[in-house]
Order: sequence, then structure tokens, then C-alpha cells
Amino acid sequence: MSENTDLIKSVLKTVLKQSAVGAKKVGKTSQKQMTLRGLKQRKDTLYLKLGKEVEQLVQQGELSHPGLERALAHLAEINAELEAHQAVTQTETDSNQPDVS
Repeated sequence: MSENTDLIKSVLKTVLKQSAVGAKKVGKTSQKQMTLRGLKQRKDTLYLKLGKEVEQLVQQGELSHPGLERALAHLAEINAELEAHQAVTQTETDSNQPDVS
């Protein structure tokens, strides 16, 4: 019986030790992923801000480049399409609402 108890204790110690090591690995991996995600979000935020600043500079006439002007014209088209889709969606939503008067 003592041998079985010792064997079970040994197996349990090994399992607990391996699970602790595994948990540390998972923790470190998660921390690295969170750091990377944070850095990517900061980068995306900076690019968004930079894009808006470039747009304002082009609109104010302080910056001129054919590529920028094409991109901003394309952006204006997309914004117009977006507004049209939102208007249609709003109209459909309003027409589906029951009249409560």
C-alpha cells in the first residue's frame, strides 16, 4: 500500500509541476500577445490621425500630391455611398416601426 501511495504522490507532484510550468508559459504567451495587440492599436491610431491631418492639409491647400488627391476623392465617394446606405437603412427602419399615434 505504501508503494502505491508513494507512486500516486510522485505522479501527482509531476502533474502539478508540469501544469504550473504550462500555466507560466500560457501567461507569458498571453502577455506577449497583449503587448503586440497594444502596439498594433497604437500604430493604427497614429496612422488614422496622420491620415486625417494629411486630409486637412490637402483641403487647406498646404499639401498637394496627385496620389493624395486621388485617394481623398475616392474617400469622398466612399463617404457618399456610406451616407446613402445609412439613409436607406434609416428609412427602412422608420417604415418598419409601427405607427403609435
